[in-house]
This record gives sequence, structure tokens and C-alpha cells, in this order.
Amino acid sequence: MQKASGTVKAVAGQSFDPTLIPRALDRAGFAAREIDVTARGTLTQGDSGLSLRVPGMDDPIVLQDGPRLEYLRRDPQSLESRVEVLGKLNVGKGSKPTSMKVTDFKRLE
Repeated sequence: MQKASGTVKAVAGQSFDPTLIPRALDRAGFAAREIDVTARGTLTQGDSGLSLRVPGMDDPIVLQDGPRLEYLRRDPQSLESRVEVLGKLNVGKGSKPTSMKVTDFKRLE
């Protein structure tokens, strides 16, 4: 198999850590080149810039530059609000945190 794609969804009302997806694929003999994620959480300001605190994850996802991140940075009402963020997930290794290149977002609430 050269290329395949799949969708993983949490049970309604539940959350899971999307950084577990590459490990699960690796154990099954596959490799994840790209992981597109839709994550819901609370937007926070951290040492590394804007982050998304997601239920079910120990550490926040650091939000990286993408087409829509600048809007979130400029909007003071965004901080501490609940948002849904779409983007490409980069799973952290060692001291490097998990990050996401933001392609779109919407406010929840």
C-alpha cells in the first residue's frame, strides 16, 4: 500500500490525546506522514505563544503560524475562550512540545 487515509473520531462527549495516533499506527506497521486534526479546547497564552488546552491531554498544543493564527493573536477576546482549531499536528519529541499549524478555527459558545 502506497498511501491511505483514515478518520479517527472520539465518542460523543469524550476526548482523546491525538498524539497517540502515530504510535498506534507505528505498532500496526504503518507510518503517519501527516495528521490533520480538529481539536476543541481553551485558548491560552504560554511561554511558546498561543496554545490550545485540550481535555484528555496532559500538555497543551502549541499553535504555530498558519493562515488563521494571526487573527487569534490580534483578538484579545480569544484568550481563555473555547475554540475549535483545525490544522496539521506535529507530535512533540523529547523536550519539543506538540504543535499544530493552524489552518482554520471557530469560537464555540
